[in-house]
Amino acid sequence: MKPAVRGFRWNWILNARCDLVWYIGSALVGWIYVALVLFLPHGLSDPLHEPLATLSVGGLSLHLTLELLIFASWAYLVDSPHLWATLARTYLDPDEWQVRRRQLLFAFVWFVAGPVAVLGPYAAGTLYPMRAETMALGGQLFFAFFRLGAYYHVVRQHWGFLQLYKRKNDDFTDPQENRADLWFFNLSMYLPIVLFVASPGQFQAGFVDVELAAGLFEDHRIMGLLHRLFLALYGTALFGYIAFQWTRWWQGSSRNGPKLLFLLSVVPLHYAAFASPLVALFAIPIVTVGHNLQYHRIVWMYGQNKYCRGEPGRYRLTPTAGSLLLLASWPESRTPKPRESGPKWSLSSSPAGPYTTTIWTPKFGG
Repeated sequence: MKPAVRGFRWNWILNARCDLVWYIGSALVGWIYVALVLFLPHGLSDPLHEPLATLSVGGLSLHLTLELLIFASWAYLVDSPHLWATLARTYLDPDEWQVRRRQLLFAFVWFVAGPVAVLGPYAAGTLYPMRAETMALGGQLFFAFFRLGAYYHVVRQHWGFLQLYKRKNDDFTDPQENRADLWFFNLSMYLPIVLFVASPGQFQAGFVDVELAAGLFEDHRIMGLLHRLFLALYGTALFGYIAFQWTRWWQGSSRNGPKLLFLLSVVPLHYAAFASPLVALFAIPIVTVGHNLQYHRIVWMYGQNKYCRGEPGRYRLTPTAGSLLLLASWPESRTPKPRESGPKWSLSSSPAGPYTTTIWTPKFGG
């Protein structure tokens, strides 16, 4: 009998250094945020709003809170430049207007969705008397939709990278492997949200009561039963996938090293982002910052290949493009305020989000 040859395939998208730093290692920045959220407010009675320090410059004082530190550092240093990178690859690229003009124009509808959802109930309230809580429901629903959409956008990019690593390492030949990757990836990405919703921690974090704490029978609660059920499902998926990979390796089937490293970088982070009430309030920057850094590298490579090696003088910055860049740099507020009633003003409904999701879907088989 021929002995099994166990090993790993190590074919990268760009090269080992770039992939490990930008595509896989970028998740480490999310872990830095987790550490900051857990350790900086230690001993504070109000970890969100009590100042960690006070900066005084020219007679002006700035209270540096945990909320300000996390969201400002993420939004201004990483996420807003990521929006510029998106514009460079979409609205500011004349070739994209030739290929995807209809998609680019339709994406502007998302600028209308937010104001309609938030202000619509208040407009209706001028005609038909409503409770303040009812009129605030539109904003709460849009807020939940936007955050879930942002999370879905991040997950789709992760799926795109996983598909690329499968293609680079000839990892599509085993149907069982493909099913295992599909099921494990989706369960490991979305079950942490379900576990959080089905846990008492959501009330401590100030999220809306979804009535899962109601009694089912005797001392059993719907929330407790669902949480144990989904936790068991998560554990089954995790250990089942590890056992599957180990069995395939033991049988002599070489494993896809970059794919497994990528999963190792993102799966624990997404679980940790919803593991405690305080951390969950910062889940979006925690899971998104790595996605932002990945996208910076993607667009940098795209720009190098297109603009530095193409026809000289073909692409140039026009006054219209410059104006769009100025508009894109306008500050936007993404700090969550789950329980406040009334209109919430935000410029977060960027049309680039749904558009770039469509970029990832067909190219990477997601």
